[in-house]
Amino acid sequence: MKCSLLITGLVSLAIACQAKMLRLKLEQQGGNPVVDAFDSLVSHSGSDDSAQTPFSREQLGYPSRHHIPINKNEYYSQTVTVELGNPPQSFRLGLDLSSGNSYVVSSECIQIACMGSRMYNASASRTNHRDGRTFTLPDSPQGIISMDTLYIGGIEVPHQEFGEALSFRFFGPGLFGFDGSLGLAYDDNRPGSSVTGRFSFVSSLMASRDVDQPVFTLYLGSTRPNGPTGELTIGGLDHRRFSGPMIFHNIVKRGQWVVSLDGATFQNGDRVSRILFDRNETRAMVNPDYPFIHLANQAAYHVNERLAATRKNNREYYHRPCERIEELEPVAITIQRYSYWFTPQEYFIKSRDGVTCISIFQQIDGTTDDERVARGYDAVLGAVFLQKYYSAYDYSSHRIGFGLAT
Repeated sequence: MKCSLLITGLVSLAIACQAKMLRLKLEQQGGNPVVDAFDSLVSHSGSDDSAQTPFSREQLGYPSRHHIPINKNEYYSQTVTVELGNPPQSFRLGLDLSSGNSYVVSSECIQIACMGSRMYNASASRTNHRDGRTFTLPDSPQGIISMDTLYIGGIEVPHQEFGEALSFRFFGPGLFGFDGSLGLAYDDNRPGSSVTGRFSFVSSLMASRDVDQPVFTLYLGSTRPNGPTGELTIGGLDHRRFSGPMIFHNIVKRGQWVVSLDGATFQNGDRVSRILFDRNETRAMVNPDYPFIHLANQAAYHVNERLAATRKNNREYYHRPCERIEELEPVAITIQRYSYWFTPQEYFIKSRDGVTCISIFQQIDGTTDDERVARGYDAVLGAVFLQKYYSAYDYSSHRIGFGLAT
Protein backbone atom coordinates (compact mmCIF):
# COMPACT_ATOMS: atom_id res chain seq x y z
CA MET A 1 0.00 0.00 0.00
CA LYS A 2 1.33 3.40 -0.93
CA CYS A 3 2.04 5.71 1.96
CA SER A 4 0.45 9.13 2.17
CA LEU A 5 1.91 12.58 2.65
CA LEU A 6 0.76 14.29 5.82
CA ILE A 7 1.03 18.06 5.67
CA THR A 8 1.63 19.28 9.21
CA GLY A 9 2.60 22.91 8.64
CA LEU A 10 4.68 25.29 6.62
CA VAL A 11 8.01 24.12 8.01
CA SER A 12 7.88 20.30 7.97
CA LEU A 13 6.75 17.21 6.11
CA ALA A 14 5.69 14.18 8.15
CA ILE A 15 5.70 10.94 6.22
CA ALA A 16 3.54 8.00 7.29
CA CYS A 17 5.99 5.47 5.82
CA GLN A 18 9.06 5.37 3.62
CA ALA A 19 8.31 7.22 0.41
CA LYS A 20 9.15 5.79 -2.97
CA MET A 21 11.60 8.17 -4.62
CA LEU A 22 13.32 8.27 -7.96
CA ARG A 23 16.95 9.39 -7.97
CA LEU A 24 18.56 10.87 -11.06
CA LYS A 25 22.20 11.92 -11.15
CA LEU A 26 22.78 15.53 -12.12
CA GLU A 27 25.54 16.26 -14.60
CA GLN A 28 26.90 19.72 -15.23
CA GLN A 29 27.05 20.70 -18.89
CA GLY A 30 29.35 23.51 -19.97
CA GLY A 31 31.88 25.29 -17.83
CA ASN A 32 31.34 27.39 -14.76
CA PRO A 33 30.17 30.72 -16.21
CA VAL A 34 31.98 32.66 -13.51
CA VAL A 35 35.27 30.98 -12.72
CA ASP A 36 36.26 29.66 -16.17
CA ALA A 37 35.54 32.81 -18.15
CA PHE A 38 36.76 35.01 -15.31
CA ASP A 39 40.14 33.26 -15.15
CA SER A 40 40.47 33.26 -18.93
CA LEU A 41 39.91 37.01 -18.98
CA VAL A 42 42.42 37.65 -16.21
CA SER A 43 45.08 35.35 -17.66
CA HIS A 44 44.93 37.16 -20.99
CA SER A 45 45.25 40.61 -19.47
CA GLY A 46 48.99 40.12 -18.86
CA SER A 47 49.05 42.95 -16.32
CA ASP A 48 48.96 43.54 -12.60
CA ASP A 49 46.06 45.87 -13.36
CA SER A 50 43.87 42.81 -13.85
CA ALA A 51 42.40 43.35 -10.40
CA GLN A 52 40.52 46.30 -11.81
CA THR A 53 39.47 44.65 -15.07
CA PRO A 54 35.77 45.23 -15.82
CA PHE A 55 33.79 42.03 -16.45
CA SER A 56 30.96 42.24 -18.93
CA ARG A 57 27.97 39.93 -19.36
CA GLU A 58 29.26 38.94 -22.77
CA GLN A 59 32.69 38.06 -21.35
CA LEU A 60 31.26 35.94 -18.57
CA GLY A 61 28.33 34.39 -20.45
CA TYR A 62 24.86 35.51 -19.45
CA PRO A 63 22.61 32.56 -18.52
CA SER A 64 20.18 32.43 -21.42
CA ARG A 65 19.93 29.54 -23.82
CA HIS A 66 18.49 31.46 -26.69
CA HIS A 67 18.63 35.25 -26.72
CA ILE A 68 22.29 36.23 -26.33
CA PRO A 69 25.34 34.69 -28.06
CA ILE A 70 27.15 32.53 -25.51
CA ASN A 71 30.47 30.72 -25.52
CA LYS A 72 29.43 27.15 -24.77
CA ASN A 73 32.42 26.78 -22.44
CA GLU A 74 30.90 29.57 -20.31
CA TYR A 75 27.43 28.05 -20.05
CA TYR A 76 26.21 26.22 -16.98
CA SER A 77 23.29 23.81 -16.85
CA GLN A 78 22.26 20.70 -14.97
CA THR A 79 21.08 17.65 -16.93
CA VAL A 80 19.65 14.22 -16.21
CA THR A 81 19.59 11.16 -18.47
CA VAL A 82 16.30 9.54 -19.52
CA GLU A 83 15.31 7.04 -22.22
CA LEU A 84 12.44 7.10 -24.69
CA GLY A 85 11.04 4.44 -27.01
CA ASN A 86 11.38 0.73 -27.68
CA PRO A 87 14.18 -0.07 -28.02
CA PRO A 88 15.18 2.75 -25.63
CA GLN A 89 16.99 5.84 -26.93
CA SER A 90 19.03 7.80 -24.39
CA PHE A 91 18.89 11.59 -23.96
CA ARG A 92 20.45 14.26 -21.71
CA LEU A 93 17.74 16.70 -20.68
CA GLY A 94 18.44 20.11 -19.18
CA LEU A 95 16.35 20.97 -16.11
CA ASP A 96 13.77 23.69 -16.76
CA LEU A 97 12.15 25.10 -13.62
CA SER A 98 10.43 27.92 -15.49
CA SER A 99 8.02 25.77 -17.55
CA GLY A 100 6.39 22.35 -17.73
CA ASN A 101 7.64 21.74 -21.27
CA SER A 102 9.68 18.65 -22.07
CA TYR A 103 11.12 18.03 -25.52
CA VAL A 104 13.91 16.27 -27.40
CA VAL A 105 15.40 17.09 -30.79
CA SER A 106 13.79 15.10 -33.59
CA SER A 107 15.83 13.16 -36.14
CA GLU A 108 13.69 14.94 -38.74
CA CYS A 109 15.22 18.32 -37.88
CA ILE A 110 17.56 19.45 -40.66
CA GLN A 111 18.61 22.79 -39.17
CA ILE A 112 22.22 23.44 -38.22
CA ALA A 113 20.80 24.37 -34.78
CA CYS A 114 19.90 20.70 -34.25
CA MET A 115 23.46 19.49 -34.72
CA GLY A 116 25.35 18.30 -31.67
CA SER A 117 22.27 16.77 -30.02
CA ARG A 118 21.29 13.15 -29.78
CA MET A 119 18.14 12.97 -31.90
CA TYR A 120 14.95 11.03 -31.20
CA ASN A 121 14.06 8.69 -34.08
CA ALA A 122 10.32 8.06 -33.94
CA SER A 123 10.38 5.52 -36.76
CA ALA A 124 12.88 3.38 -34.82
CA SER A 125 10.50 2.95 -31.86
CA ARG A 126 7.81 0.28 -31.87
CA THR A 127 5.73 2.20 -29.33
CA ASN A 128 5.78 5.71 -30.81
CA HIS A 129 2.48 7.43 -31.58
CA ARG A 130 1.76 10.82 -33.13
CA ASP A 131 -1.73 12.32 -33.42
CA GLY A 132 -0.84 15.31 -35.58
CA ARG A 133 -0.69 18.00 -32.90
CA THR A 134 2.05 20.63 -33.09
CA PHE A 135 3.62 23.03 -30.62
CA THR A 136 5.44 26.34 -30.62
CA LEU A 137 7.30 27.47 -27.51
CA PRO A 138 7.81 31.19 -26.92
CA ASP A 139 11.54 30.87 -26.26
CA SER A 140 12.57 28.89 -29.37
CA PRO A 141 11.64 25.34 -30.45
CA GLN A 142 8.75 24.32 -32.68
CA GLY A 143 7.68 20.82 -33.58
CA ILE A 144 5.20 17.99 -33.11
CA ILE A 145 3.86 16.23 -30.04
CA SER A 146 4.78 12.58 -29.70
CA MET A 147 3.87 9.78 -27.32
CA ASP A 148 6.17 6.93 -26.32
CA THR A 149 7.44 4.88 -23.40
CA LEU A 150 9.58 6.83 -20.93
CA TYR A 151 12.27 5.23 -18.78
CA ILE A 152 13.31 7.47 -15.90
CA GLY A 153 15.05 6.59 -12.64
CA GLY A 154 14.36 2.89 -13.10
CA ILE A 155 10.62 3.45 -13.72
CA GLU A 156 8.78 2.69 -16.98
CA VAL A 157 6.03 5.18 -17.91
CA PRO A 158 4.01 4.14 -20.99
CA HIS A 159 2.29 6.64 -23.31
CA GLN A 160 4.29 9.67 -22.13
CA GLU A 161 3.73 12.84 -24.13
CA PHE A 162 6.68 15.04 -25.09
CA GLY A 163 7.70 17.44 -27.81
CA GLU A 164 9.80 16.55 -30.85
CA ALA A 165 11.63 19.74 -31.83
CA LEU A 166 11.87 20.22 -35.59
CA SER A 167 13.23 23.76 -35.67
CA PHE A 168 14.71 26.48 -33.45
CA ARG A 169 14.57 30.25 -33.74
CA PHE A 170 17.89 30.62 -31.98
CA PHE A 171 20.27 27.98 -30.62
CA GLY A 172 19.59 24.27 -30.27
CA PRO A 173 20.46 22.44 -27.02
CA GLY A 174 23.40 20.64 -28.63
CA LEU A 175 25.43 23.85 -28.44
CA PHE A 176 25.26 23.56 -24.65
CA GLY A 177 25.88 19.82 -24.36
CA PHE A 178 22.39 18.39 -23.99
CA ASP A 179 19.56 17.02 -26.12
CA GLY A 180 16.36 18.60 -24.88
CA SER A 181 14.52 19.95 -21.88
CA LEU A 182 12.87 18.44 -18.80
CA GLY A 183 10.07 20.76 -17.66
CA LEU A 184 9.61 20.81 -13.88
CA ALA A 185 7.10 23.64 -13.43
CA TYR A 186 3.34 23.34 -13.19
CA ASP A 187 0.96 22.13 -15.90
CA ASP A 188 -1.73 24.77 -15.50
CA ASN A 189 -2.10 25.87 -19.13
CA ARG A 190 -0.39 29.14 -18.24
CA PRO A 191 1.17 30.58 -21.41
CA GLY A 192 4.66 29.17 -21.69
CA SER A 193 4.10 26.67 -18.88
CA SER A 194 3.26 23.65 -21.01
CA VAL A 195 2.16 23.40 -24.61
CA THR A 196 -0.76 21.09 -23.91
CA GLY A 197 -0.86 21.19 -20.11
CA ARG A 198 -0.49 17.41 -20.33
CA PHE A 199 3.03 16.26 -21.11
CA SER A 200 5.03 17.03 -17.98
CA PHE A 201 7.18 14.03 -17.05
CA VAL A 202 6.87 14.68 -13.32
CA SER A 203 3.08 15.00 -13.47
CA SER A 204 2.89 11.65 -15.26
CA LEU A 205 4.93 9.99 -12.53
CA MET A 206 2.64 11.43 -9.88
CA ALA A 207 -0.55 10.56 -11.72
CA SER A 208 0.61 6.97 -12.23
CA ARG A 209 1.54 6.69 -8.54
CA ASP A 210 5.06 5.64 -9.37
CA VAL A 211 6.11 8.10 -6.65
CA ASP A 212 4.32 8.67 -3.38
CA GLN A 213 4.72 12.39 -2.81
CA PRO A 214 4.14 15.28 -5.23
CA VAL A 215 7.58 16.71 -4.45
CA PHE A 216 10.87 16.92 -6.30
CA THR A 217 14.17 18.14 -4.86
CA LEU A 218 17.48 19.49 -6.13
CA TYR A 219 20.89 18.82 -4.61
CA LEU A 220 23.63 20.47 -6.67
CA GLY A 221 26.44 18.44 -5.14
CA SER A 222 28.96 18.87 -2.36
CA THR A 223 31.83 21.34 -2.61
CA ARG A 224 33.96 18.99 -0.46
CA PRO A 225 36.69 16.94 -2.18
CA ASN A 226 35.21 13.57 -3.22
CA GLY A 227 31.82 14.67 -1.85
CA PRO A 228 28.50 13.42 -3.27
CA THR A 229 27.49 14.56 -6.73
CA GLY A 230 24.33 16.41 -7.61
CA GLU A 231 20.97 14.67 -7.69
CA LEU A 232 17.37 15.26 -8.72
CA THR A 233 14.93 13.24 -6.62
CA ILE A 234 11.24 12.86 -7.42
CA GLY A 235 8.83 11.69 -4.74
CA GLY A 236 10.11 13.08 -1.44
CA LEU A 237 12.93 14.57 0.62
CA ASP A 238 16.37 12.97 0.94
CA HIS A 239 17.33 13.74 4.53
CA ARG A 240 20.95 12.78 3.87
CA ARG A 241 21.33 15.83 1.65
CA PHE A 242 20.55 18.58 4.19
CA SER A 243 21.00 19.32 7.86
CA GLY A 244 18.83 21.27 10.27
CA PRO A 245 15.27 22.33 9.46
CA MET A 246 13.68 22.43 6.03
CA ILE A 247 11.97 25.82 5.82
CA PHE A 248 9.03 26.06 3.43
CA HIS A 249 7.80 29.25 1.74
CA ASN A 250 4.54 29.72 -0.12
CA ILE A 251 5.00 30.43 -3.79
CA VAL A 252 3.80 33.78 -5.06
CA LYS A 253 1.80 32.51 -8.03
CA ARG A 254 0.65 28.99 -8.76
CA GLY A 255 2.31 27.61 -11.84
CA GLN A 256 5.71 29.23 -11.19
CA TRP A 257 8.50 28.45 -8.72
CA VAL A 258 8.66 32.04 -7.48
CA VAL A 259 8.94 33.18 -3.84
CA SER A 260 8.78 36.60 -2.20
CA LEU A 261 12.02 38.25 -1.03
CA ASP A 262 12.09 40.73 1.85
CA GLY A 263 15.62 42.05 1.44
CA ALA A 264 19.22 41.53 2.58
CA THR A 265 20.42 41.22 6.18
CA PHE A 266 23.93 42.17 7.37
CA GLN A 267 25.55 40.87 10.58
CA ASN A 268 28.15 43.10 12.24
CA GLY A 269 29.06 41.67 15.62
CA ASP A 270 25.91 41.81 17.76
CA ARG A 271 24.27 44.33 15.44
CA VAL A 272 21.99 43.45 12.54
CA SER A 273 20.99 45.83 9.77
CA ARG A 274 18.72 45.30 6.78
CA ILE A 275 18.10 46.55 3.28
CA LEU A 276 14.52 46.18 2.09
CA PHE A 277 14.36 45.48 -1.63
CA ASP A 278 10.97 47.01 -2.35
CA ARG A 279 8.04 48.58 -0.55
CA ASN A 280 5.92 46.06 -2.39
CA GLU A 281 6.61 42.41 -3.15
CA THR A 282 9.93 41.37 -4.72
CA ARG A 283 9.41 38.14 -6.62
CA ALA A 284 12.36 35.75 -7.01
CA MET A 285 12.38 32.84 -9.44
CA VAL A 286 14.34 29.78 -8.31
CA ASN A 287 16.44 28.60 -11.27
CA PRO A 288 19.82 26.76 -11.32
CA ASP A 289 20.49 27.88 -14.92
CA TYR A 290 21.43 31.32 -13.55
CA PRO A 291 24.82 31.39 -11.80
CA PHE A 292 24.24 34.20 -9.29
CA ILE A 293 21.69 35.76 -6.98
CA HIS A 294 20.30 38.28 -9.47
CA LEU A 295 18.53 41.35 -8.06
CA ALA A 296 16.80 44.41 -9.47
CA ASN A 297 19.22 47.22 -10.22
CA GLN A 298 18.70 49.34 -7.07
CA ALA A 299 18.74 46.30 -4.78
CA ALA A 300 21.96 45.00 -6.36
CA TYR A 301 23.54 48.44 -6.08
CA HIS A 302 22.75 48.90 -2.37
CA VAL A 303 23.89 45.39 -1.40
CA ASN A 304 27.18 45.72 -3.26
CA GLU A 305 27.74 49.21 -1.91
CA ARG A 306 27.88 47.66 1.58
CA LEU A 307 30.48 45.18 0.28
CA ALA A 308 32.63 47.80 -1.52
CA ALA A 309 31.98 46.07 -4.84
CA THR A 310 31.59 48.37 -7.83
CA ARG A 311 31.21 48.48 -11.60
CA LYS A 312 31.67 51.24 -14.17
CA ASN A 313 28.49 50.70 -16.20
CA ASN A 314 25.46 48.44 -16.64
CA ARG A 315 27.40 46.01 -18.81
CA GLU A 316 29.78 45.01 -16.03
CA TYR A 317 29.47 42.68 -13.08
CA TYR A 318 30.04 43.98 -9.56
CA HIS A 319 33.58 43.12 -8.44
CA ARG A 320 36.34 44.25 -6.07
CA PRO A 321 39.91 43.31 -5.03
CA CYS A 322 39.98 40.16 -2.91
CA GLU A 323 42.22 41.74 -0.29
CA ARG A 324 40.75 41.43 3.23
CA ILE A 325 37.37 40.07 2.11
CA GLU A 326 37.46 37.69 5.09
CA GLU A 327 36.96 40.73 7.33
CA LEU A 328 33.61 41.56 5.75
CA GLU A 329 30.29 40.87 7.43
CA PRO A 330 28.06 37.85 6.76
CA VAL A 331 25.14 38.60 4.44
CA ALA A 332 21.76 36.90 4.19
CA ILE A 333 18.98 36.88 1.64
CA THR A 334 15.71 37.08 3.56
CA ILE A 335 12.71 35.15 2.24
CA GLN A 336 9.43 35.71 4.05
CA ARG A 337 11.27 36.75 7.24
CA TYR A 338 13.72 33.81 7.21
CA SER A 339 17.40 34.57 6.55
CA TYR A 340 19.72 32.44 4.40
CA TRP A 341 23.30 33.33 5.29
CA PHE A 342 26.51 33.54 3.26
CA THR A 343 30.03 34.18 4.52
CA PRO A 344 32.38 36.60 2.68
CA GLN A 345 34.24 33.62 1.22
CA GLU A 346 30.90 32.38 -0.17
CA TYR A 347 29.50 35.61 -1.54
CA PHE A 348 32.72 36.60 -3.30
CA ILE A 349 34.20 34.29 -5.95
CA LYS A 350 37.96 34.49 -6.43
CA SER A 351 39.89 34.09 -9.63
CA ARG A 352 42.66 31.52 -9.45
CA ASP A 353 45.24 34.27 -9.02
CA GLY A 354 43.36 35.37 -5.89
CA VAL A 355 43.47 39.03 -6.87
CA THR A 356 39.98 39.94 -8.12
CA CYS A 357 36.63 38.81 -6.71
CA ILE A 358 33.14 38.87 -8.24
CA SER A 359 30.10 39.38 -6.04
CA ILE A 360 27.36 36.75 -6.20
CA PHE A 361 24.82 39.60 -5.90
CA GLN A 362 24.36 40.84 -9.45
CA GLN A 363 21.83 42.90 -11.36
CA ILE A 364 19.20 41.10 -13.39
CA ASP A 365 18.71 42.31 -16.94
CA GLY A 366 15.53 44.21 -17.76
CA THR A 367 14.17 45.96 -14.69
CA THR A 368 11.55 48.30 -16.10
CA ASP A 369 8.05 47.92 -14.70
CA ASP A 370 6.75 46.50 -18.00
CA GLU A 371 9.52 43.91 -18.17
CA ARG A 372 9.01 42.89 -14.56
CA VAL A 373 5.28 42.38 -15.08
CA ALA A 374 5.82 40.46 -18.33
CA ARG A 375 8.22 37.90 -16.89
CA GLY A 376 6.55 37.63 -13.47
CA TYR A 377 9.64 38.03 -11.29
CA ASP A 378 12.13 40.71 -10.20
CA ALA A 379 15.02 38.52 -9.00
CA VAL A 380 16.54 35.03 -9.41
CA LEU A 381 17.96 32.64 -6.83
CA GLY A 382 20.52 30.87 -9.00
CA ALA A 383 23.13 28.13 -8.70
CA VAL A 384 25.19 29.79 -5.95
CA PHE A 385 22.12 29.83 -3.72
CA LEU A 386 21.05 26.28 -4.61
CA GLN A 387 24.60 24.99 -4.13
CA LYS A 388 24.43 25.96 -0.46
CA TYR A 389 20.74 25.28 0.15
CA TYR A 390 19.07 22.01 -0.79
CA SER A 391 15.68 22.80 -2.32
CA ALA A 392 12.31 21.02 -2.36
CA TYR A 393 9.38 21.82 -4.68
CA ASP A 394 5.96 20.79 -3.37
CA TYR A 395 3.26 20.65 -6.06
CA SER A 396 0.35 19.86 -3.74
CA SER A 397 0.97 22.58 -1.15
CA HIS A 398 2.33 25.17 -3.62
CA ARG A 399 5.54 25.93 -1.75
CA ILE A 400 9.32 25.68 -1.94
CA GLY A 401 11.56 24.50 0.90
CA PHE A 402 15.22 25.20 1.60
CA GLY A 403 17.60 23.39 3.95
CA LEU A 404 21.35 23.69 4.48
CA ALA A 405 22.97 21.29 1.99
CA THR A 406 25.41 18.71 3.33
